[in-house]
Amino acid sequence: FEWETWQDNASSKNGRAVQLVLHVPETDNIRFQATCRSGSVSAHLGYNTGKRAENTPVSLNITSSRYNAAMNGVVRGTKQEEGLAGVQLTLRIDDPFWANLEELSAFTYTIGIEPPARLDLTGSGPAVRKFIDQCRALLASAPPAPKSAPAPAMPKPAGSAAGSLTCKSSRAMKSRESRIPVTVTFNNKSDGYRGLTWINFQGQPVDFANLDQGKSYTVKTYLTHVWMFTDGPGNCIEMFTPQSGMTRFDITVPSPAFGPGND
Repeated sequence: FEWETWQDNASSKNGRAVQLVLHVPETDNIRFQATCRSGSVSAHLGYNTGKRAENTPVSLNITSSRYNAAMNGVVRGTKQEEGLAGVQLTLRIDDPFWANLEELSAFTYTIGIEPPARLDLTGSGPAVRKFIDQCRALLASAPPAPKSAPAPAMPKPAGSAAGSLTCKSSRAMKSRESRIPVTVTFNNKSDGYRGLTWINFQGQPVDFANLDQGKSYTVKTYLTHVWMFTDGPGNCIEMFTPQSGMTRFDITVPSPAFGPGND
């Protein structure tokens, strides 16, 4: 396996890009791939994600002798017959991840309590430094993004807690950019079971966790991401988007099926 960096200037669909790859040259055998474009910088680490579906959000824990990090990512490559399947991270070019990728000899990474994978970084320094320099130049040369109209305000229930949303406009809601991370603990103080579902970037629901009445669940997410709480049959009961400084959210909206006349 070799570390290699190159620029892609021929893609008319996605524009210029800088690639950093750990691979067997002239083959599809890849263990790590990073891509820098004018609008984003990402790192894709090979990993056996089991039966997780494409685009499932996961928390990746990275461990080494002097660098430890928990990062939010998504499952990528499950539908490919060849290439790299694993976890994709969206990062800033000044994230400490890149400096450690350049300087460390190896690190391990895992999802939850599953078996860890090891990334050998021997010889990575020159290729990573070249990638960082070329990526910064590419980002600096990119024209400023056009200003877009502000997203429409999402409806909130009367007297609701910060971050709470109604299900009325659920079809129009979707998660947006992953830039500002937050960790939120959901406490199920409602009248029964609640399913925790993430609304992905295409507006599609992704099942995430099950919360019995009185139970809690902690998730690493981002501002502008959207979550939905459902009843047993999967009906939307309440929705939520994280707020700055928020660390917990109480799920309280009752199911329409409960109450007088609905026993």
